[in-house]
Parts: sequence; structure tokens; C-alpha cells
Amino acid sequence: MPKHGELGQGTRARRCIAFGNASLGARRASDDSGGAGRNRARQEEQIAHGLRGKVIASGRRCFRQSNSELDQPCLSTHVFVIYISCYYEPMKRVVAVLIVSGTLLLYAQTATHSPLLHASRQAPTDLEVRGAIPGVTAGGGQFIAYEDLLRLPQVSYTVSDESNFPAPVRIGGVALDQLRSSLGSDADMVVAQCSDGYRSNYPAAYLVAHHPVLVLTVDGKPPSDWPKTHDGGELGPYVISNPSFAPSFKVLSHTDEAQIPFEVVRLDFRSESQVFGAIAPHGTFAAGSPVMDGYRIAEQNCYRCHNMGGEGGQMASIPWPVLGAMAKGSPEFFARYVRNPQALNPHSKMAGSPGYDDQTIAALRAYFSTFAAEK
Repeated sequence: MPKHGELGQGTRARRCIAFGNASLGARRASDDSGGAGRNRARQEEQIAHGLRGKVIASGRRCFRQSNSELDQPCLSTHVFVIYISCYYEPMKRVVAVLIVSGTLLLYAQTATHSPLLHASRQAPTDLEVRGAIPGVTAGGGQFIAYEDLLRLPQVSYTVSDESNFPAPVRIGGVALDQLRSSLGSDADMVVAQCSDGYRSNYPAAYLVAHHPVLVLTVDGKPPSDWPKTHDGGELGPYVISNPSFAPSFKVLSHTDEAQIPFEVVRLDFRSESQVFGAIAPHGTFAAGSPVMDGYRIAEQNCYRCHNMGGEGGQMASIPWPVLGAMAKGSPEFFARYVRNPQALNPHSKMAGSPGYDDQTIAALRAYFSTFAAEK
């Protein structure tokens, strides 16, 4: 490149201009033949004409970049370099810097999935993710390393009213909404799956009202140093917490409950209509009817442990149709089961709902009865 003092000497100087056409996806070098090659030639001549010079050489260069830390595929960009010979005017004329818009098109190759993801579990603390995530196949899963989760934007707060922590602790983690955005998911629901088959559902309304957080640190410590559960087990690898929880709805005597599962091993990014549609009542019922009230309660409460086929929690051994048969055929037993399951089975792990009044129990019975087999 000429030195600053040479620009006004009228001497011939060789300049080069690069304009690119990025390699996207599976594009090959041979793809630039035919019409694309003729178009490139025209572009070269137009640039040269604008600089009052002549194209004396052009060539293709490939620049590659890799990022092993993020486990990204190599980035490959093909750039055409045009060498243009032109005469500079004397210094009495202002030398214009010509910016040729639209000719420098350097697009990095976009990865087919988030750089956070890898195909197999590499450590016990890897978080499995499934569902509506670019690069994740239907029914399959990918994994995110604990260290990569820590690199995402974090939130921090103190909790003193969550049953997972017997004393006030300082929580650090990533909001479920932030994780959803980082993964490029357009799902309107997040489902937390736990190692024991328990499940927590986070529909759009809950995400907006309570901003749940995937806990990564407790008092600055990793999962291996977290407090134990009430029975001496591990809280981790992950827990979900709420920065501050205030109930956002009430149906009869059921009040919105904090969804704070522990032993979380997987997050599914799902469609709310699909997840809750699996337990929609059989039949058509008006809003505010006992059946629809029972449906709303069951979405948040019963669905955590009981399943309807492949949907719902897998912790309980009583699936939806059995609950339906119980509600319709043994209404008194059903009421006792909901309010105090340990009175019927001392080994039951189900949390009772002793505060449910008769109207709430009746709504649950009406709802579950729609799943009872017709005789």
C-alpha cells in the first residue's frame, strides 16, 4: 500500500479490494460456476470502472476459523480478492475513499444448532435439553455443560422461604426464559424432569409471573456442596427456584403453588397446548364449570406425579385413567386419597391437600370422571 506521501505523485499504485460471498451450510467451491461466475465477473468490472482502473487479477481465498472451546464447527468464508491497477490524481484533488456498498459480504457460517449443545453427556452435571430447540431432533436430546450454563447471563438473589433450603441462602443461576432465548427456542412452555420421575410444568403465564431460575450456585458453591434434602439425598444436579413468589391465581380452594423441584436432570421446551392438551377433559364444558375448574387444578397439582400415557409425571403408579375410575366409582375414597394419601397408604410419597374443601374435591371428581371408561 502506498505511503501517505506517495498519494499525490501521479505514480501508478496497485490496490486491492475484497468482496465476498460466504460459504453457507454445504455450499462448495464448485457452486460458483456458471451464472454465479459471470455475475462475479460483472461485479469485478463495475468496481474497477468506478476506480478508473482495470482488473489485473482475481482469486479465491478461504479463511477458516475454529473455536474448540465452544465446540463449534469451523467457520469457512470464501472471499474473492480483486487487484485493481489505478492512477491516483494529484494532491490538488481530494482523494476520496470509496466504500463499495454491498460488495463486502462476509457471512460467518451459521451453526445448525446452538454452540451450547453437545450430543452426549460428558459429566454428571450436564443438563439434558429436549423439544423445540434448533438442532435437536424430535424425541432426541442434547446436553449443556455446567460450565457453559455459568457463562450465560446470571441472576442472583436471597431466598428464605423455599422448602429446599432450611436456612436463607444466596441463589445464583440462569432464568428459564434466558436459557430458552439462548437456545433459540420458540416454545411457550418449559418442563422440568427430575431423576425420580417428578415433573414441574412452567407454562407461559408462570414464566411471566414468577421468573423461575435454574439454580447453578448456592452461596457461591457448586451442586456438590449444596445442602442435602430432607431425607439426606442430593438436591442437584439442578434445582429450580423463584426470586420471589406471590400466588398469581386461585381456583376454588387451590392457590397457585411455587414449582421448585430438585434433582432436575432435564428441561423440555414444549408447546403448552400439546402438554396440557393431553389431559383436556373428555367432552365440551363451559369455562368456570366444575369440570374446567378441576382441569385447571389438575394441570398444576396432579400432573406433577401422575401421567396420561407419555405425558405428565412418572413418579406415581396411578395414571390418569385409574384416577378417573377412582373419582367416578369411589368418590369417598378419591376424596380421602387427595386430602391425606398417607392415611390410606403409609408409604405414599404424595403430598396431601388437606385444605381442599368439598367444592374443590367435587370439581376434581367431576373432571377426572370424564376419563373413566364407559361401561
